[in-house]
Amino acid sequence: MQSIFQRDEAGSQILFLELKSICVPLLSHSRLNNREIPKVLSLLSELTIRLQKLDQGHAQLKPALVSYAFFPLSTILSRNESSSIPDQVVEKIFNVLELLFRWWWWTCENAVWEQVVILAGAVIGGLGVKGKGRERDDETKEAAVRLLLCLLRDRSADEDVVEKAPEEVEQARIRLKGLQKHAQTQKLVPILGQTLNALLDTATSEHLALQLASLQAVEVIISLYVPDAVVASILPGVVSTTTRIALGMTSKVPKSKGWVNGSYVVVIRSLGDERCLSCGIVKELNGLEDLTELVSGEAAAALSSHSNTSGSKPYETTRSASWLRASSSQLLIALNTLTSLISHPTVSALLALSSLSQSLLSSARLTLPDARPLLLSFLLSLSNSRFPSVSSHARSALSSLLSPLAKGSHELLQSLLQQTADNLPALPRLLSAHADARIEHVAGQIEAVCRLGVASAGVGRLLGPTGHIEKWGWRLLAVLDFAPPSTTISVAGAGVVGLLGYSGDERAVFPEITLRIVSTRETHAALERMLRALGTAGGEACFFAVEWFVRLGSAERRSASAVAALWCACKILEGVLGVALNDDGAQETLPNGLRGRRVEKLARWLAKTVSEYWDNEEEDEYTETNEHNAPMTSQDEGDEGRPAIEFVKGLTPLQMRFDIQTRVNTTPSGSASRQNQPILHKSLALQLISVSAATLQSHFSPLFMHALYPILHTLVSPDAHLSSTAFAALQHVTRSTGYATPGNLLLSNFDYALDAVSRRLTRRWLDIDAAKVLVVLVRLVGRDVVQRAGDVVEECFDRLDDFHGYAVVVEGLIEALHEVVKVVETEDIALNPVSSPQNEDAKIPDSKRFDNFLHWLEHRKDPPLPNEEDIEVGPAPREAWDKDPPPTPTQALTAKIVSRSITLLTHGSSCDPLAHPHHLRSSPPCTAPGRSSSTASATPRHTSWPAAAALVAALARTHGGFMAPRVWDDVWPRFRGMLARLDDADGASALARRTSRVSGASPVGTESAYTHSHRLYRAMLSTMTAAIRGGVQVQDRHAWDVLIVFRRFLHKSVHEELQTLACQLYVAFGENNEDAVWLVLTSTVSTPGTPHLEHLSETKWDIQDNIDKIFADLSKIQQ
Repeated sequence: MQSIFQRDEAGSQILFLELKSICVPLLSHSRLNNREIPKVLSLLSELTIRLQKLDQGHAQLKPALVSYAFFPLSTILSRNESSSIPDQVVEKIFNVLELLFRWWWWTCENAVWEQVVILAGAVIGGLGVKGKGRERDDETKEAAVRLLLCLLRDRSADEDVVEKAPEEVEQARIRLKGLQKHAQTQKLVPILGQTLNALLDTATSEHLALQLASLQAVEVIISLYVPDAVVASILPGVVSTTTRIALGMTSKVPKSKGWVNGSYVVVIRSLGDERCLSCGIVKELNGLEDLTELVSGEAAAALSSHSNTSGSKPYETTRSASWLRASSSQLLIALNTLTSLISHPTVSALLALSSLSQSLLSSARLTLPDARPLLLSFLLSLSNSRFPSVSSHARSALSSLLSPLAKGSHELLQSLLQQTADNLPALPRLLSAHADARIEHVAGQIEAVCRLGVASAGVGRLLGPTGHIEKWGWRLLAVLDFAPPSTTISVAGAGVVGLLGYSGDERAVFPEITLRIVSTRETHAALERMLRALGTAGGEACFFAVEWFVRLGSAERRSASAVAALWCACKILEGVLGVALNDDGAQETLPNGLRGRRVEKLARWLAKTVSEYWDNEEEDEYTETNEHNAPMTSQDEGDEGRPAIEFVKGLTPLQMRFDIQTRVNTTPSGSASRQNQPILHKSLALQLISVSAATLQSHFSPLFMHALYPILHTLVSPDAHLSSTAFAALQHVTRSTGYATPGNLLLSNFDYALDAVSRRLTRRWLDIDAAKVLVVLVRLVGRDVVQRAGDVVEECFDRLDDFHGYAVVVEGLIEALHEVVKVVETEDIALNPVSSPQNEDAKIPDSKRFDNFLHWLEHRKDPPLPNEEDIEVGPAPREAWDKDPPPTPTQALTAKIVSRSITLLTHGSSCDPLAHPHHLRSSPPCTAPGRSSSTASATPRHTSWPAAAALVAALARTHGGFMAPRVWDDVWPRFRGMLARLDDADGASALARRTSRVSGASPVGTESAYTHSHRLYRAMLSTMTAAIRGGVQVQDRHAWDVLIVFRRFLHKSVHEELQTLACQLYVAFGENNEDAVWLVLTSTVSTPGTPHLEHLSETKWDIQDNIDKIFADLSKIQQ
């Protein structure tokens, strides 16, 4: 023990010597002048560095050493006038004193502590400095403020004190109480008041470090040293200064909560519930007994107030009811000025405002009831902040304040619900005024209230049957005006083409619908989030509001209020069900929605109700037409003459014209806006169907009977906005109901879609777009439609019989048939390629033919062979071996199309015969190569060639064995006559004459590939080529005629396509009879040195190049 004491003494002796080496020279230079000042500054800096090292090393200085170091400092301050001491010297002296009092605070005498506090306050307040405008610089004042903080702050919560022992904490509290008692004497209270006033002045400095330190000192003085009776006196000044600092009226807002802490402390100590309850100026009512004592308590409080006022000191303020009313009203004005801080860009300012609001709501709920809505609005707005730390702090504050265990939570909850009930009717007024900032603020307030779990019941009452939704709902619908939809398709490849390439992983995005009355996208999004939040918070109670809006939207579908009603219903329902149909594509997380029988019942009713809009569309159009054609009444005429009042933004362009007249308003008129309402109405109706599908999921399948046709009908709309909406709706419904692709969905529910189309293609109910819906249905289902297309074909032909005179309907039905043929065109031909039978007899050489003839001649008189029927061959089948298999579904479907088309091809109407060959031309590949099936499908076809030569060509290419004899017997004679007539037509054709002038020869066809004669020539050449390769023996007369007639198409001035087809024709002839081809072609060009027929010579045609090509191809074939 003695050795430890000796070591301490040795350490203290070393410290003493170190301090002596600095303090003795400093004392010798205590009389300041220009020569001594640099030495004093150097010694003070050296002493500061030494003390900082001791403090960082946690060394313990004895009071004697601290007093020893303090003596030269006090000597300098006492020997020199305050005005003659430079600022740098004062600053360094205060830095040293601040370090010394880290040890000396525990043991110094109160008189020393008092003198140093007065000294620091004098420097801060500029006392003792002579000269006009002469004050210490900001750095010196900062050092004085830090010294004051070291003298006044509470050390019981310091880490180094807490870590030592509980006795140290208790000793710190005892020491603080002693200093507080000494500071509240009559001598020091005025001085502290002056110091506080000086600190409030320095808190407005542009020097940030001085500002922050001053705010901390203000908080310490008010919270620890100012008596309760004096706090009420300094309330106005402190609140006014801190408010100006917060609003940036003095300098930039400090990056701390100092201004908040000062405001909070002075308000709570002066206006806090606890202090005012003790004074009896407020009363907390917790039961009936408190109500009975209310009158007597008020009388006692008035008497106490009167007695306290008579004995109060000049600088003290007695709390009374009148004082509370005056102070609370002034404080409310100051708090109102902090509203602009909600949009402050710094996190610290927002956190400070959140802390202040929470503190006042929890500690001054009885004394500041009028400030409750304002403070709650601060927290609600901050809970929507874009900074996560701010929003989480505000939400945590609201949760703690509204906790059932918190005092006054029911009052706060009632205030929140009342604010929401007041904000909803205020929205229409703000929308009419185009106050976007206020709209976002109010919408954010409502959204924040809805996020609080304890407010769900109250929000449900607002939107329920007892919430009087009609009071604000009608006004809201009256001002919600949506802009005309944009013509730009928001989804790349929207429509049927986009659906055909839909992979299932793409996210369905609905096109944007914007409000005309708001100018920013953020305001529109805020309104959407507000409605979703109302639905999420209200739950099942919101079903009443949803039904109310939907019924209004169903009443007058072509009005702006109906569109607004559906929009509100859709957004509220999204919140209730937890479904987000994001218009902007942004991901949005919604809480899990409600599920249950009542929810499913609402979703079914909604899907059926909305789907009926398409059923009554014609009635709406008829009503609108009658209204448009109705005579104008006197009241309308009076309204017509009144000037239109509307809100317009932007500059009106000048009209540079000489005939200046009264300009007509160029803004969209009411009629033009009314024309866009049906588009928006249908778009929102599809969104409601999508929400219902997302709710019911797999249980939505029975509703396809009602909802499928509206989606497909809108998909074929010429309006880009509607088709894009239908595209997104079909994707959304597909994903919600568990189907992989829209094609799978339509295939599974094909009967529903076909039945809907059929019901709309009757004489009682005719929808012009129903045929287009059928086209889209077939196109989206794809190849799987073969199994179900029989009904489609029957439906189309039945409707063609009924509406053959209506060109629009006929074109749609024919297009549907064409889609069916295109879908199945390559299905069977890919699996069973069709090959034409080859003419084996034509390939037998002449020598073998002669040998066969001699063999027959030699054995012609031989006895006949035994009867094959007498030979026992064992069991035999009862049916023929070569019986053709039954036709496939594709072949049966194609045969049905062709058989039903024959009657329409020769129909008297001008609409049908021109359209059917277009799809019949694609049908031959779908038939089977067998004889019986070919006969079944092609027998009616060979009689239909007069309607389209292209059909005959397709039949001959696909069924050469069946069609070849019919082509030679029936078709070729007609082709030969048509060629003669086409020669005369080409002679009168301007295109043919131009071709003749260019080539210098007689006209052969035209330069264009789109003329009637060119297409017919092409079909003839293809038909005859297929007939030659049809596997039958061609008569020499017909073969010779074909070789002679088609020579003209080898002329080099003929269209290249016809030249190619003609070459193929002669090559096909040459495969069977090369000599005939050689004779005709060489005679045509009169080849020198070669025997030829002179009457076949045609020198006007330049066909030598094509002849060489034909002979070259034949040579390759023979090799």
